[in-house]
Amino acid sequence: MDFVTYLLIIPTKNTKPPLTSPMESIPYIPNEKMSALLLHLLLSFLLSNFLSAQADTNITLGETLTPLTPPTSWLSPSGDFAFGFRPLESDPTQFLLAVFFNKVPNQTVVWTANGGNTINNQSKAVFTEDGRLSLQDHSGNEIWNAGVNGATSAAMLDTGNFVLSSSKSGILWQTFHNPTDTILPGQTLNKGTSMYAKLTDDDYSPGRFKLKFQDDGNLALIPRAYPSAFEYDSYWFTQGSDSGSNKLVFNESTRSLYLSYPSGGVISVFSAPALGGGGAGGGYYLRATVDTDGVFRQYSFPKGSTNSDWTVTNQVAEDICTISFETFSGPCGFNSYCSNPDSQEKTHCLCPPNYSFINPNLKFKGCKPNFTPQPCEPNNKTQFHFATLNNVDWPLSDAEQYSPMTELQCINECLNDCFCLVAIYADDYNNGTCWKKKFPLSNGRMGSGVDRKAFVKYSVENPHKL
Repeated sequence: MDFVTYLLIIPTKNTKPPLTSPMESIPYIPNEKMSALLLHLLLSFLLSNFLSAQADTNITLGETLTPLTPPTSWLSPSGDFAFGFRPLESDPTQFLLAVFFNKVPNQTVVWTANGGNTINNQSKAVFTEDGRLSLQDHSGNEIWNAGVNGATSAAMLDTGNFVLSSSKSGILWQTFHNPTDTILPGQTLNKGTSMYAKLTDDDYSPGRFKLKFQDDGNLALIPRAYPSAFEYDSYWFTQGSDSGSNKLVFNESTRSLYLSYPSGGVISVFSAPALGGGGAGGGYYLRATVDTDGVFRQYSFPKGSTNSDWTVTNQVAEDICTISFETFSGPCGFNSYCSNPDSQEKTHCLCPPNYSFINPNLKFKGCKPNFTPQPCEPNNKTQFHFATLNNVDWPLSDAEQYSPMTELQCINECLNDCFCLVAIYADDYNNGTCWKKKFPLSNGRMGSGVDRKAFVKYSVENPHKL
């Protein structure tokens, strides 16, 4: 803002000055009132200039962002949010074009452009002269755009919403109407909108789960095949009966998330979290995210904190390890098992003893044996033993069931069956039950509520990586 010095000339005596012009009819204004009037005009002028300066923080046509040379992002007025380039933590040479929390230590991402795909440090984001938001490579070739033109300004708002606006038509496009995996306070979603969990913690492309606001007015969590994106049946959903034009609302004042119906009805998704006074900055940042393990969680973070992490305040599909997916491998993939010992943490995926992940970076692809499977030819000399896991089961991989049976009989049944990978035993008050499990194992789970013992078969001769 430019500052201007104003000289106020105020007579020192409260006397009526002589008129030296023909304008004798001008009413006399006492000096005290004149001073107050001039001061009021001055303050009004300065306030007008201040407000204009605030409006000038809007992004204008032709402005550009680059990953390495400032400006790398456009900030909201408070600085709480930024739209711009954010490097990947695992590979700082790769960048996301994203909206993120600017004052949170790890700059948590809440929205991504370009399908969550990264770009290198030679790329740029341009608010073009014809009013488009365009992501371009080093040669100026367009990689992604927001799908609208004719915008005259853009802005990163304090709500976390990045908008493209026209002086004639208002908001043309906004991130709040095009969510990726997160919804923020003040954001409202309409029917037909979906939010996709990212593939992994550091891969922001659409992953294996989505939250869909269905045409019937209900909210549903749906598993997806990777990479085909085939969708299975939902594993969690609301049960509303009102088919009107309801909305999903993240209420900014109550901090609750709910489905709101035209009739006035409400279905709660997340109740208002119990929060204290917040951090040094006062209050909390909030978000609700579809996480990589398929759980929809609401998080809080104390403003001004530099050594805190996001805290889970609400969640649905809380213990996803206990959900049986009839036609889906589960959150952890084939031949693995799922553990969620602390509901505040994301799900852990584990391999049985003598198995290893097919891809350690994509654990949902499951596990493979580190030994030669048992041959079915007679008189084979390969010896097989069993590793024991407590409180583990693969409930959807049954080949055969026996009852009553002792634990030793159960192990021998699996040992003598070349198709048996695992024997599961439950000692039901001395009336034991045995299940032989077939390949591939699916929907594996571990937990204190799994009253089973797993015996995992493996060879002790000529082990090798398959």
